[in-house]
Amino acid sequence: MGAQARQSAAVFTTLEAGEAWVRQHSLEGMLTWYPLDLSAYDWAVERGSFRPTTPHHRSAAFLASFSSALQPHHHYEPEDEG
Repeated sequence: MGAQARQSAAVFTTLEAGEAWVRQHSLEGMLTWYPLDLSAYDWAVERGSFRPTTPHHRSAAFLASFSSALQPHHHYEPEDEG
């Protein structure tokens, strides 16, 4: 996900493939791991790292934008070309 992006630009099956794409294009932003065939919300609830406690926690808007700090993520800045 680019630093100013509102949505992901790509999906990779390995961190190495994602990092290669980031390097190839001198991108900045973040690569975040997501479970396959399971939402980040359901993943966090199933593993016990998030417990919905209010009706808002079950709303469409909340579920659609949910991300867990426990999902592995890596930040990138463009390499200095000077």
